[in-house]
Amino acid sequence: MKIAEATVAPLYAGHLDVQGIFDAALQHEADGDLDAAVRGYVEVVRGAHEQTEPYQRLLRIHLHRREIDAAWCAASMIAAVGTLEDAQAELYEDYRPRRLPRIGRGMSVQEWQLLRAPCDEAVSAVLAQQIVRFAPRSLTSIPALDPEVVEWAVTAFSLAPQGKAIAGGTSLDEAASYFTLRERRFAAGREAARLRVPHLVLAESSVASLEEALREATVAGDVRAWQAALLSTEMRAGLLVCGEPRVARDLLVAQSTSEDLLADIAAFSVSPVHHHLRAQLGLAVDMAE
Repeated sequence: MKIAEATVAPLYAGHLDVQGIFDAALQHEADGDLDAAVRGYVEVVRGAHEQTEPYQRLLRIHLHRREIDAAWCAASMIAAVGTLEDAQAELYEDYRPRRLPRIGRGMSVQEWQLLRAPCDEAVSAVLAQQIVRFAPRSLTSIPALDPEVVEWAVTAFSLAPQGKAIAGGTSLDEAASYFTLRERRFAAGREAARLRVPHLVLAESSVASLEEALREATVAGDVRAWQAALLSTEMRAGLLVCGEPRVARDLLVAQSTSEDLLADIAAFSVSPVHHHLRAQLGLAVDMAE
């Protein structure tokens, strides 16, 4: 697959590292090394997640390779940060999720490791044992906990159905009146992640308290970085279960999410890992639908 892009003007003049990665990805694409090009464009997204160009490049490559679900994810992110062209808009609208698909099987341990953001395991070994001591007072801060959707979502994470217990205080009519199904799926995915890894709630705990606990255990570690990784894992889970990158990103923007987290979720949404997990759980779009 040859492209005539050598004369493209610099897109990331203020971000020299990103520009270099983008230029290298362009060259890989021109040379026909599309796997390397995809990896490069995903890294460009991590450094410039509000730019449409890397998503456009990914969309073209995936369509060329007939990777429809991956192409659709790229189109969803273009819709989130820019404007879709006619054919792209048609692709996006044709495959937007409108129901709860059947989960083929729950996520394996290995697949969970692919989903989670890397964090300091030494810090986890200490702090994960102290949820009762340091968890925020309210552990039900995730809005729109629809019992039916939570029960559906936890199956994706290989957990026993327990949505009614988690969402027992939420009115389904109330949730449905304020949130779309896709938004409720995002909330349910976050909650399912917390059920699988309870110490994710410590992402919202006092930094000073957690640092004191590490000192007591004579373990060194960056608590802020550890909490950022926990939050990223939770939001990746929400994105996966939501089924639509644009919706997940819009919800995060509305929550005044940090730029680092927005960048991580954007890059994850167009990554091969995300596409793999969508396919394994039966969430990927299919031309036969």
